[in-house]
Amino acid sequence: MIRPCTRIPGPLGRGMARPLLMLACAALLLGGCPPPAYDPALLIEASAIGNQQRWPEARPLIQQHLLKYPEDPLGHFYYGLSFLHLGQPQLTLAEGELLTAQALIERGKPVAQGVFEGDHEKFMGELYQKTALVYIRAFREALLRDVPYEYCRELLKKAMAQTELGLAAYPDSLGLKDYAKTLNEFLHGTPERTPDIMTRSGESGAAI
Repeated sequence: MIRPCTRIPGPLGRGMARPLLMLACAALLLGGCPPPAYDPALLIEASAIGNQQRWPEARPLIQQHLLKYPEDPLGHFYYGLSFLHLGQPQLTLAEGELLTAQALIERGKPVAQGVFEGDHEKFMGELYQKTALVYIRAFREALLRDVPYEYCRELLKKAMAQTELGLAAYPDSLGLKDYAKTLNEFLHGTPERTPDIMTRSGESGAAI
């Protein structure tokens, strides 16, 4: 007859079993479950939809992706893009997501291959360019709302800082070069140049 609970002979049976069980439980609590294998399917679908300017449809897919991979720089990049075409307060959300993507990369989080079309340098250039665009669009809105000029100028300085980071990462970007030229013209020119700055659209879709 098999006994329902057979005692383990030796030291394990006399007092080691409970500490080992507690140690195993502690390891599970501290380490948690292993991270799931990275699956970019939702993000690939979302980016394809977003590229058709259908970001409201893409956004729930990106949210599902970020629930599985909350520290994925690409997920935060695309989530930021999903708000970029909107005005305030969504522009603030776009800024937060794009800066989060930058911070994660600085902490060493990898940028997965096979989602963004281009190498790592091109992606970094795009990330900084889109962050610059957040500040440029916020600048345009602030001007239209008669916000004090000095505050508007600070937004352009932030845009310029992001543009310079982008050019350092991806010097061949025509869009970033256009941003740098346009921002320099305004920052070192006069406010009367504002209408030209607000309506210019550079090569390769570098619309300001």
